[in-house]
Amino acid sequence: TEIIFQTKLNNICENAFLTKDIKSITIVNGKIPSCETISFSSDMQSKSIIYVPKGLISKYKTSKGWNGFNKFMEIPDNAGSYTYTINGMQATITGGNVSGNITIPSTITLGGVTLGVTAIANGSFKNNAKITDITIPSSIKSIGTEAFLDCIYNHRTTKTNQKYPSVNL
Repeated sequence: TEIIFQTKLNNICENAFLTKDIKSITIVNGKIPSCETISFSSDMQSKSIIYVPKGLISKYKTSKGWNGFNKFMEIPDNAGSYTYTINGMQATITGGNVSGNITIPSTITLGGVTLGVTAIANGSFKNNAKITDITIPSSIKSIGTEAFLDCIYNHRTTKTNQKYPSVNL
């Protein structure tokens, strides 16, 4: 049995999960839910794996109620070279180590939960001269300020030696 918290969870009350049968808990959103010290059974704390967003393991290990768990792992994902933020069930691309012809994903999967990619944040790929072409899926509803400033060029030479952007929507 596994538990997946897909939205912003604020609090887990006392005795909420006093069971030993839960193998893992996945917390998709970056907000650490407050938690009572005895929200989870000691057997569950010693055996369950807690999957948390990138960079939050140390915070969970020192947070009340979560500090009793022994096994923490970052959420495995399929976002590849992209970085992102999460808001509920939606993801915003914030950048990434990408070059050449790139395709922004329409979804990413975190800990078995598929999230729609709906936005590209401000300055996400700013000054990345290694990008030559980009494909933006129909799921994208918002592209932030300077998201692709000085980066999407096909590097074609013309009579005037100008660079022409190549964007596929």
